[in-house]
Amino acid sequence: MTFNVKNTESTTSVMKVYPNPASDYIQIDRLGSFSAEVFSIEGRLLISDVVGQVGQQIDIRALKPGLYFIRINSKDEAFSAVVCKFIKN
Repeated sequence: MTFNVKNTESTTSVMKVYPNPASDYIQIDRLGSFSAEVFSIEGRLLISDVVGQVGQQIDIRALKPGLYFIRINSKDEAFSAVVCKFIKN
């Protein structure tokens, strides 16, 4: 699984992904629109087409406990994509 990440230093000020670990939902706080995808540790796409704005929640209740990746794709020029790890309890 390969991800392009651009301008990662400035993304921490414009985006927040929490809680981590999580059991029911992952919250994404980001100004501007974006899409998000959740991948297994093996790189299999599990959740896609989540389009959000400030305060978007992603339902992860159907996922088994373990380590996952979330790729957040910007719809503007702040960054192209950011990949974060999270743990599902």
